[in-house]
Amino acid sequence: MLHTFFFSPSDTTRRYAKAMTEAFGGDSQLIDLTHGPCEVECDLIDGDTALLISPVYAGRIPPMAADLFRQIDGHGMKAIVAVIYGNRDYDDALLELADIAVEDGFEVVAAGAFIAQHCI
Repeated sequence: MLHTFFFSPSDTTRRYAKAMTEAFGGDSQLIDLTHGPCEVECDLIDGDTALLISPVYAGRIPPMAADLFRQIDGHGMKAIVAVIYGNRDYDDALLELADIAVEDGFEVVAAGAFIAQHCI
């Protein structure tokens, strides 16, 4: 199963999360962290994969998003991290999200930065 965790105040990251999740096919769930901690019961088990997606503001993961991603326990499962940025530069945001995922107990196996319409 694919568990997609995303933070999307301007809705752009949510659209990427949905498209990426659908592209993987199979069993999946979208978990919106935008308004606070995950209220969806999501049993992360061995063999599942997580997709963590965040927007980039000024080259960084938004502090509120970083705090919410830090609350997820990866249980050693594989993770893909992705950042969505407004075609300026994602600076260290992708590395920052990957570091958070590793600290959470995920094994990061892939990462990507994707351009979207700038939110400002």
